[in-house]
Amino acid sequence: MGPLTGPTLDATQPSAGDLWVVGDIQGFLSPFQRVLRDSQLVDADGTWIGGGSTLVVLGDLVDRGPDGIGAIDFLMRLQADAALQHGKVLVAIGNHDVQLLAARVLGGSFVTNWLEGGGVQRDLAGLDDAHAVWLRELPAIVVQRDVVLLHADAMFYFDYGSSPTEINASFQQVLEGCDHAAWQRLLDQFGEHRAFSGPDGEANLEEYLQAFAARQLIRGHTPVPRMLQVPAQSATEAYVYRGGRCVNVDPGIYLGGPGFAYRVTLPPTIRE
Repeated sequence: MGPLTGPTLDATQPSAGDLWVVGDIQGFLSPFQRVLRDSQLVDADGTWIGGGSTLVVLGDLVDRGPDGIGAIDFLMRLQADAALQHGKVLVAIGNHDVQLLAARVLGGSFVTNWLEGGGVQRDLAGLDDAHAVWLRELPAIVVQRDVVLLHADAMFYFDYGSSPTEINASFQQVLEGCDHAAWQRLLDQFGEHRAFSGPDGEANLEEYLQAFAARQLIRGHTPVPRMLQVPAQSATEAYVYRGGRCVNVDPGIYLGGPGFAYRVTLPPTIRE
Protein backbone atom coordinates (compact mmCIF):
# COMPACT_ATOMS: atom_id res chain seq x y z
CA MET A 1 0.00 0.00 0.00
CA GLY A 2 1.07 3.56 -0.67
CA PRO A 3 2.03 6.19 1.86
CA LEU A 4 -0.27 8.39 3.86
CA THR A 5 -0.63 11.65 1.95
CA GLY A 6 -2.68 14.81 2.31
CA PRO A 7 -2.71 18.13 4.18
CA THR A 8 -1.86 18.25 7.87
CA LEU A 9 -3.96 19.97 10.48
CA ASP A 10 -1.92 23.17 10.25
CA ALA A 11 -3.07 23.68 6.66
CA THR A 12 -2.76 27.19 5.26
CA GLN A 13 -5.65 29.56 4.63
CA PRO A 14 -7.86 28.06 1.92
CA SER A 15 -8.18 30.07 -1.25
CA ALA A 16 -11.64 30.81 -2.58
CA GLY A 17 -13.21 27.78 -4.09
CA ASP A 18 -11.18 25.06 -2.34
CA LEU A 19 -12.86 21.69 -1.88
CA TRP A 20 -12.37 20.10 1.55
CA VAL A 21 -13.57 16.70 2.77
CA VAL A 22 -13.97 15.27 6.28
CA GLY A 23 -15.00 11.69 7.00
CA ASP A 24 -16.78 9.88 9.82
CA ILE A 25 -17.24 12.30 12.74
CA GLN A 26 -18.86 9.58 14.90
CA GLY A 27 -20.18 12.01 17.51
CA PHE A 28 -16.78 13.54 18.26
CA LEU A 29 -17.85 17.15 17.82
CA SER A 30 -14.92 18.87 19.53
CA PRO A 31 -12.20 17.14 17.43
CA PHE A 32 -14.25 17.85 14.30
CA GLN A 33 -14.47 21.55 15.14
CA ARG A 34 -10.74 21.63 15.89
CA VAL A 35 -9.97 20.14 12.48
CA LEU A 36 -12.09 22.81 10.81
CA ARG A 37 -10.38 25.55 12.80
CA ASP A 38 -6.94 24.22 11.93
CA SER A 39 -7.97 24.16 8.27
CA GLN A 40 -9.20 27.76 8.66
CA LEU A 41 -12.73 26.91 7.61
CA VAL A 42 -14.26 28.09 10.92
CA ASP A 43 -13.12 30.51 13.60
CA ALA A 44 -12.83 29.97 17.35
CA ASP A 45 -16.60 30.39 17.71
CA GLY A 46 -17.34 27.81 15.02
CA THR A 47 -18.40 30.46 12.50
CA TRP A 48 -17.66 29.82 8.83
CA ILE A 49 -14.64 31.76 7.55
CA GLY A 50 -13.99 29.59 4.50
CA GLY A 51 -15.43 32.11 2.05
CA GLY A 52 -16.45 30.40 -1.18
CA SER A 53 -14.88 27.05 -0.27
CA THR A 54 -16.89 23.84 -0.19
CA LEU A 55 -16.79 21.37 2.70
CA VAL A 56 -18.17 17.86 2.20
CA VAL A 57 -18.72 15.65 5.26
CA LEU A 58 -19.04 11.96 4.42
CA GLY A 59 -21.51 10.69 6.97
CA ASP A 60 -21.45 8.67 10.18
CA LEU A 61 -22.14 11.83 12.12
CA VAL A 62 -23.36 9.93 15.18
CA ASP A 63 -22.73 6.91 17.42
CA ARG A 64 -19.71 5.90 19.48
CA GLY A 65 -18.77 9.48 20.33
CA PRO A 66 -20.29 11.71 23.04
CA ASP A 67 -22.23 14.29 21.01
CA GLY A 68 -23.76 13.11 17.77
CA ILE A 69 -26.72 15.46 18.10
CA GLY A 70 -24.29 18.33 18.68
CA ALA A 71 -22.55 17.38 15.43
CA ILE A 72 -25.87 17.45 13.56
CA ASP A 73 -26.86 20.81 15.07
CA PHE A 74 -23.45 22.26 14.25
CA LEU A 75 -23.61 21.12 10.62
CA MET A 76 -27.16 22.39 10.16
CA ARG A 77 -26.05 25.81 11.38
CA LEU A 78 -22.80 25.72 9.42
CA GLN A 79 -24.66 25.05 6.16
CA ALA A 80 -26.63 28.26 6.57
CA ASP A 81 -23.59 30.18 7.77
CA ALA A 82 -21.43 29.13 4.80
CA ALA A 83 -24.17 29.99 2.31
CA LEU A 84 -24.06 33.61 3.49
CA GLN A 85 -20.44 33.74 2.27
CA HIS A 86 -21.21 31.88 -0.98
CA GLY A 87 -19.61 28.75 0.47
CA LYS A 88 -21.15 25.30 0.72
CA VAL A 89 -21.34 22.61 3.38
CA LEU A 90 -22.60 19.32 1.95
CA VAL A 91 -23.22 16.18 3.98
CA ALA A 92 -23.62 12.62 2.67
CA ILE A 93 -25.46 10.06 4.76
CA GLY A 94 -23.60 7.15 6.39
CA ASN A 95 -24.76 3.86 7.81
CA HIS A 96 -24.70 5.02 11.44
CA ASP A 97 -26.99 7.90 10.50
CA VAL A 98 -29.36 5.40 8.87
CA GLN A 99 -29.16 3.18 11.96
CA LEU A 100 -30.13 6.07 14.23
CA LEU A 101 -33.10 6.92 12.02
CA ALA A 102 -34.16 3.26 11.94
CA ALA A 103 -34.07 3.09 15.74
CA ARG A 104 -36.30 6.16 15.95
CA VAL A 105 -38.74 5.27 13.18
CA LEU A 106 -39.03 1.50 13.51
CA GLY A 107 -37.98 0.69 17.08
CA GLY A 108 -37.81 -2.92 18.22
CA SER A 109 -34.88 -4.91 16.86
CA PHE A 110 -33.59 -1.82 15.07
CA VAL A 111 -32.94 -0.22 18.45
CA THR A 112 -31.10 -3.34 19.61
CA ASN A 113 -28.98 -3.44 16.46
CA TRP A 114 -28.26 0.28 16.71
CA LEU A 115 -27.03 -0.08 20.28
CA GLU A 116 -24.86 -3.05 19.33
CA GLY A 117 -23.32 -0.91 16.56
CA GLY A 118 -22.24 1.80 18.99
CA GLY A 119 -25.49 3.71 19.38
CA VAL A 120 -25.55 6.36 22.11
CA GLN A 121 -28.81 6.78 24.01
CA ARG A 122 -28.28 10.52 24.26
CA ASP A 123 -28.39 10.76 20.46
CA LEU A 124 -31.68 8.90 20.18
CA ALA A 125 -33.21 10.90 23.02
CA GLY A 126 -32.12 14.19 21.46
CA LEU A 127 -33.15 13.40 17.88
CA ASP A 128 -36.13 15.66 17.17
CA ASP A 129 -38.33 16.02 14.10
CA ALA A 130 -36.12 18.69 12.53
CA HIS A 131 -33.02 16.49 12.88
CA ALA A 132 -34.87 13.50 11.40
CA VAL A 133 -36.09 15.48 8.37
CA TRP A 134 -32.60 16.83 7.75
CA LEU A 135 -31.02 13.37 7.97
CA ARG A 136 -33.61 11.81 5.62
CA GLU A 137 -32.86 14.45 2.99
CA LEU A 138 -29.08 13.93 3.00
CA PRO A 139 -27.75 12.61 -0.30
CA ALA A 140 -26.08 9.24 -0.58
CA ILE A 141 -23.74 10.50 -3.31
CA VAL A 142 -22.33 13.97 -3.95
CA VAL A 143 -20.53 14.97 -7.13
CA GLN A 144 -18.41 18.13 -7.03
CA ARG A 145 -15.78 19.31 -9.49
CA ASP A 146 -14.99 15.98 -11.14
CA VAL A 147 -15.03 14.22 -7.77
CA VAL A 148 -17.59 11.63 -6.61
CA LEU A 149 -18.00 11.59 -2.83
CA LEU A 150 -19.84 8.94 -0.82
CA HIS A 151 -19.67 7.32 2.58
CA ALA A 152 -18.91 3.68 1.90
CA ASP A 153 -16.18 1.96 -0.09
CA ALA A 154 -18.84 -0.32 -1.53
CA MET A 155 -20.56 -1.16 -4.80
CA PHE A 156 -24.15 -1.51 -3.57
CA TYR A 157 -25.03 2.11 -4.43
CA PHE A 158 -25.59 0.96 -8.00
CA ASP A 159 -28.46 -1.21 -6.74
CA TYR A 160 -30.34 2.06 -6.16
CA GLY A 161 -29.78 3.71 -9.53
CA SER A 162 -27.28 4.66 -12.19
CA SER A 163 -26.99 8.39 -11.48
CA PRO A 164 -26.64 10.48 -8.30
CA THR A 165 -30.21 11.75 -8.78
CA GLU A 166 -31.64 8.23 -9.00
CA ILE A 167 -29.53 6.86 -6.15
CA ASN A 168 -30.31 9.75 -3.82
CA ALA A 169 -34.02 9.53 -4.57
CA SER A 170 -34.03 5.78 -3.92
CA PHE A 171 -32.28 6.23 -0.58
CA GLN A 172 -34.73 8.93 0.41
CA GLN A 173 -37.66 6.70 -0.51
CA VAL A 174 -36.40 4.06 1.92
CA LEU A 175 -35.77 6.58 4.69
CA GLU A 176 -39.18 8.21 4.34
CA GLY A 177 -41.01 4.88 4.48
CA CYS A 178 -41.73 2.19 7.05
CA ASP A 179 -40.77 -0.85 4.99
CA HIS A 180 -38.76 -2.86 7.54
CA ALA A 181 -37.29 -5.10 4.84
CA ALA A 182 -36.08 -2.13 2.77
CA TRP A 183 -34.43 -0.51 5.78
CA GLN A 184 -32.78 -3.78 6.78
CA ARG A 185 -31.55 -4.42 3.24
CA LEU A 186 -29.92 -1.00 3.12
CA LEU A 187 -28.27 -1.45 6.52
CA ASP A 188 -27.03 -4.92 5.57
CA GLN A 189 -25.56 -3.59 2.34
CA PHE A 190 -23.51 -1.08 4.30
CA GLY A 191 -21.65 -4.09 5.67
CA GLU A 192 -19.60 -4.06 2.45
CA HIS A 193 -16.08 -2.63 2.75
CA ARG A 194 -12.85 -2.32 0.72
CA ALA A 195 -14.45 -2.38 -2.72
CA PHE A 196 -11.52 -0.39 -4.13
CA SER A 197 -8.82 -2.61 -2.68
CA GLY A 198 -7.75 -6.07 -3.76
CA PRO A 199 -7.84 -7.61 -7.24
CA ASP A 200 -11.19 -6.07 -8.22
CA GLY A 201 -10.47 -2.66 -6.76
CA GLU A 202 -9.26 -0.99 -9.94
CA ALA A 203 -12.25 -2.19 -11.97
CA ASN A 204 -14.71 -1.19 -9.23
CA LEU A 205 -13.21 2.26 -8.97
CA GLU A 206 -13.29 2.71 -12.72
CA GLU A 207 -16.99 1.79 -12.75
CA TYR A 208 -17.75 4.70 -10.42
CA LEU A 209 -15.51 7.17 -12.21
CA GLN A 210 -17.03 6.38 -15.59
CA ALA A 211 -20.61 6.33 -14.30
CA PHE A 212 -20.29 9.78 -12.73
CA ALA A 213 -17.82 11.33 -15.20
CA ALA A 214 -15.37 11.83 -12.33
CA ARG A 215 -11.60 11.84 -12.01
CA GLN A 216 -11.46 10.95 -8.31
CA LEU A 217 -13.54 9.12 -5.70
CA ILE A 218 -13.40 10.08 -2.02
CA ARG A 219 -14.97 7.94 0.68
CA GLY A 220 -14.94 7.04 4.39
CA HIS A 221 -16.42 3.97 6.12
CA THR A 222 -13.26 1.82 6.45
CA PRO A 223 -10.90 3.68 8.81
CA VAL A 224 -7.43 4.57 7.54
CA PRO A 225 -5.69 2.93 10.54
CA ARG A 226 -7.51 -0.35 9.92
CA MET A 227 -6.89 -0.25 6.20
CA LEU A 228 -3.17 0.39 6.67
CA GLN A 229 -2.78 -1.57 9.92
CA VAL A 230 -1.20 1.38 11.74
CA PRO A 231 -1.88 2.93 15.17
CA ALA A 232 -4.88 5.22 15.07
CA GLN A 233 -2.85 8.10 16.50
CA SER A 234 -0.64 8.05 13.40
CA ALA A 235 -3.57 8.53 10.99
CA THR A 236 -3.20 12.29 10.59
CA GLU A 237 -3.68 12.44 6.82
CA ALA A 238 -5.91 10.97 4.16
CA TYR A 239 -4.81 7.79 2.43
CA VAL A 240 -4.53 8.40 -1.32
CA TYR A 241 -4.27 5.32 -3.53
CA ARG A 242 -5.04 3.95 -6.99
CA GLY A 243 -2.77 6.53 -8.58
CA GLY A 244 -4.43 9.43 -6.77
CA ARG A 245 -7.89 8.46 -8.02
CA CYS A 246 -9.20 7.09 -4.72
CA VAL A 247 -8.97 8.72 -1.28
CA ASN A 248 -9.89 7.36 2.15
CA VAL A 249 -10.81 10.12 4.63
CA ASP A 250 -12.11 8.05 7.57
CA PRO A 251 -9.62 8.98 10.33
CA GLY A 252 -10.74 6.26 12.74
CA ILE A 253 -11.53 8.95 15.27
CA TYR A 254 -13.42 6.54 17.53
CA LEU A 255 -10.30 4.36 17.57
CA GLY A 256 -8.23 7.26 18.88
CA GLY A 257 -7.31 9.03 15.65
CA PRO A 258 -6.87 12.82 15.91
CA GLY A 259 -8.94 13.59 12.83
CA PHE A 260 -8.02 15.54 9.73
CA ALA A 261 -9.47 17.47 6.79
CA TYR A 262 -8.45 16.66 3.24
CA ARG A 263 -8.04 19.43 0.69
CA VAL A 264 -8.80 17.91 -2.69
CA THR A 265 -6.01 17.66 -5.23
CA LEU A 266 -7.09 15.99 -8.44
CA PRO A 267 -4.77 13.55 -10.23
CA PRO A 268 -3.42 14.71 -13.59
CA THR A 269 -5.63 14.10 -16.57
CA ILE A 270 -4.36 11.21 -18.65
CA ARG A 271 -4.47 12.03 -22.35
CA GLU A 272 -4.49 9.39 -25.04
